Amino acid sequence: MTLSLSNLLSVKTKNPKKRLGRGNASGEGGYCGRGLKGQRSRSGGRKGLKIKGLRILSRSLPKLGGFKKHKKIKNKK
Repeated sequence: MTLSLSNLLSVKTKNPKKRLGRGNASGEGGYCGRGLKGQRSRSGGRKGLKIKGLRILSRSLPKLGGFKKHKKIKNKK
């Protein structure tokens, strides 16, 4: 059997996607699996944590000159 677009099968996921925040009867209502308090439970909380982790990396790298012109040194005779 040759492979073509007409005989490709779609890949089905094993677990259905969770529908968060759709009421307590759904099983993922209320706090929607985030927990009660803390930075990760807030909206946009994970973004701040990523930046905090990158702070060490940015300190270890040297600063690069932005818009400086590097003139070539010409030997005068």
